[in-house]
Amino acid sequence: MTVKEINSNVRHNLVVDNSRTDSTDNVSGFDALSDDDKGKVEKVLFLLDKFCVGDDFYHEITMLVEGLPKSYLVKQRRDQLNKMCHITSTPGEEHGAQLPFKDLLKNRIKKYTIAHPNVVRDNETIKVKISGDGANVTRSSNFILMSFAILQSTDDVLAAKGNHTIAVVKGKEDYDVLKHCFRDVFNDINDMLREKNLDLGEDTVNLEFFLGGDYKFILLMMGLSGATSNYACAWCKIHKDERWNMSYDLNHYNSPNLRRTLKEMNELAGKKTKHFCSVNIPLINIIWIM
Repeated sequence: MTVKEINSNVRHNLVVDNSRTDSTDNVSGFDALSDDDKGKVEKVLFLLDKFCVGDDFYHEITMLVEGLPKSYLVKQRRDQLNKMCHITSTPGEEHGAQLPFKDLLKNRIKKYTIAHPNVVRDNETIKVKISGDGANVTRSSNFILMSFAILQSTDDVLAAKGNHTIAVVKGKEDYDVLKHCFRDVFNDINDMLREKNLDLGEDTVNLEFFLGGDYKFILLMMGLSGATSNYACAWCKIHKDERWNMSYDLNHYNSPNLRRTLKEMNELAGKKTKHFCSVNIPLINIIWIM
């Protein structure tokens, strides 16, 4: 390429290096910003979402105050983050939001196997605990939260960063709400319970699931009656009048006549008599309860 100076008419030959791969000619908007400017946009987006400030209001503010990131950059970054998180509404009549459990679990297990490569090498089984609980946020609003944790992460399993939310539903904690609103989550869990493994792309890991939560949640998930019913134990069919008897050992409660099985619980559900408080079909086919 040849350029000419206006005053002296001297010509110069310029050579353009086309071998560079860090060109930003095709990058625009948020992606073209510096790291500091990207951080400012994300901080503004966080504050807008935290305090429920609308885009129209923020746009007007940027017209009055200099130095704020442009509103279109904030919208663009929000769209990018929304594409990364596939949040959908839960089924059923209650309001709620959910994440695809299988993709969420796969992502967390990949991160765990990168930090612990011996898991794949030794063909170690990944132990996953499914937990849930109802929460009274106000006097008139109740929420149900469903989460999971990888039990091998002993340092984080009892911390917030070790428990990952699957779905949140605004509704009371009962069997019908769980059955209808968490239907997609339970279908994913039951599918993986049948497969007993998860394909990570290059590797495949074995899975073992456990159910956790307070006693009310466990009884609801297993389709059993309340904690004051005659056969309120989630593990066996001992009558409440026999619970006080400390002469029995654990083998007694695990005997074929007393221990509960998923097959029997499904068969007894819906019977009017002699159902041992199995009033509904278990929502997930987990046999290990924590």
